[in-house]
Amino acid sequence: MRYMVLGSEGFLGRSVCRELLLHTRESIIKLDRVMPVRDNPRFRCFKTDTSRTGEILKLCDRLCPDIVFNFSGTYETACRDTLFRINCFAPIEFLEQSRGRRFRLVLMGSAAEYGESNRMVRIKESAPLAPVSDYGVSKACQTLMALRIAKKSPWPQVIIARGFNLIGPGMSDRFFLGAFALQIARIEKGLQPPVIRVGNLESFRDLLPVASFSRYIRILSGRCAPSQAYNICTGRATKVGSVLENLLKLSSVKNIAVISRKDNSQSRDIRWSVGDCSKLSRFIKVSVSEGDLMDTFRKTLDWYRDKAGRYGK
Repeated sequence: MRYMVLGSEGFLGRSVCRELLLHTRESIIKLDRVMPVRDNPRFRCFKTDTSRTGEILKLCDRLCPDIVFNFSGTYETACRDTLFRINCFAPIEFLEQSRGRRFRLVLMGSAAEYGESNRMVRIKESAPLAPVSDYGVSKACQTLMALRIAKKSPWPQVIIARGFNLIGPGMSDRFFLGAFALQIARIEKGLQPPVIRVGNLESFRDLLPVASFSRYIRILSGRCAPSQAYNICTGRATKVGSVLENLLKLSSVKNIAVISRKDNSQSRDIRWSVGDCSKLSRFIKVSVSEGDLMDTFRKTLDWYRDKAGRYGK
């Protein structure tokens, strides 16, 4: 199996590339706007903007990938046009221009497509899409357009991987676990007072270590039926406040104060986002224990400690 990874140097792309190295003898094709100076010799690296459809298609024709993962995307930008161009229009243009090419295209969706759901109800793929953020709307738009196009042409085969809360070393501090870990690391380095500012701690999320996601997506991409969306999740609800409590236990500084800030974003906060993983479980044994989560919390905090030590931030 030959794989191509668009957005290979991002949080998800790096993890998936590590996973693929362990399970294929083929070279892995990586594309991104930035590339490390030195890399594993089994990677074939191409430095390019992943929105340049023509360049990517030429590489597809020359290198003949069996599966193309598109992890290019952005969570937040000041420009709504940029958000939709990266998260929706660029991947859809690539899909349309790829018609007839015999590979599987895995597009990254998001739990944000569902928006708010009833508490204690695990969200199935058949649930209506009702996003409450621009990011969620951009991903829902990608999903609806991609699945419509897939019905018109059998190739490339399209799979929507709807990821829930993916966590691990290298994750952005725009997400609550990263924000908590960053502040704790700065406190331990003496870069800020022993006070953590937080948002809503009463929400529940479906947390999935990025290493587990990478294994699931590798297996799913080769086994599942195309032209469908799949929740990549655990079905396990974790309270945001309990994540902070566990991180504070891991800190070398005790008696850190926690201050809850209220802002306009809290009115849009999704209180419950937990997926139903039964569709995924047809192909993969989904198993993430409390110990797995704690280990991922620890590794994420260590990553931010190293970052604070090297860069002072």
